[in-house]
Amino acid sequence: MMKPRHSLRTRLALWNALVILLSLFLLLVGARVAVVTSEYNELDSWLLADAHEVAHKLQTLDDYTQLKSIVGEHSTFHASLNYFVTLVDSDSKVIWGTEATPDGFAGIPPVLELPLCSWGRFRMAGVPVNRGNFQGTLFVGAGTQQIVEAVNAADQLLLWVGGTALLLIPILAWTLAGMALRPVVTMIETAEHLQPERLSQRLPHANSNDELDRLARSVNGLLDRVGIFVTQRRDMLANAAHELRTLLAAIRSTAEVALGQRRSPDEYEERLASIIDQGSSLEQLINQLLFLAEAEGERALHQVEEVDLNQVIGRSTQMFQAIAESKGIDFTYEGTPAVVSGNRRHLSM
Repeated sequence: MMKPRHSLRTRLALWNALVILLSLFLLLVGARVAVVTSEYNELDSWLLADAHEVAHKLQTLDDYTQLKSIVGEHSTFHASLNYFVTLVDSDSKVIWGTEATPDGFAGIPPVLELPLCSWGRFRMAGVPVNRGNFQGTLFVGAGTQQIVEAVNAADQLLLWVGGTALLLIPILAWTLAGMALRPVVTMIETAEHLQPERLSQRLPHANSNDELDRLARSVNGLLDRVGIFVTQRRDMLANAAHELRTLLAAIRSTAEVALGQRRSPDEYEERLASIIDQGSSLEQLINQLLFLAEAEGERALHQVEEVDLNQVIGRSTQMFQAIAESKGIDFTYEGTPAVVSGNRRHLSM
């Protein structure tokens, strides 16, 4: 026994839910990447602009220690961001730095990439400085804690959206699949109630010219052809039944007339000849009906076999032997085997 398979609605809902969930997952991942990229781009633009501004002002100072007066207020204002400004020489020695300069920063610059780089939990912009005999690098940096917090907040929002979608999308997919398959369900229910005696029943369609509408029209076209076939078959059977009844009534009336009173041999012979003629018509009609039945079922083409015509003719001779003897006719047949391909019963008609 075959195991029941999932319904079309179930499979359609599953596929829809998987596609929507996958698309939503990619969208959420893209949104998270966009948030991270946007936060870092904004921070990088700010740090790089500050670095160029401070480096430009440094070119006009008599002493680099005057940087404190330039960046002091700015550094205090952005203290929550761990904002710092640090000047290092070509030997990576810290010449000057604000109080927020990270510990252990000395010796690190050679391994950093300019103009933008990350070091631990800090993001920095570095600008080369050439001032007289001094050559070094000015670093302006800030902590990435705010970016981490923004990304965490975005992650919580995205998780909430994803969890809600995970609950709602299967329900939505199931509902949409049901709406899409409603015409199919209607057609199935209508087809289950189709009856052979009610040939006017047809599947409903919405004239939308979509695939389901075309399917309904195709099935209705088939029902139209079946209706025409059944009607013609009924008419043929009714006509055949009428002909059979007429022939049988004629045979019976002829026999009753012959037996109704004593008659001369010539009259009996005439009545019997009439019965034989009507019987031949009856036999011809029955053979035609059998041929039509086999032709409709395509059995006539499939019952081809090797047939010996000598045997067929011999059996036919035996069938009419009694009639020949009653008329004083010596009716015999002699032949040689002659094998052909055909239908044995049709050849014996």
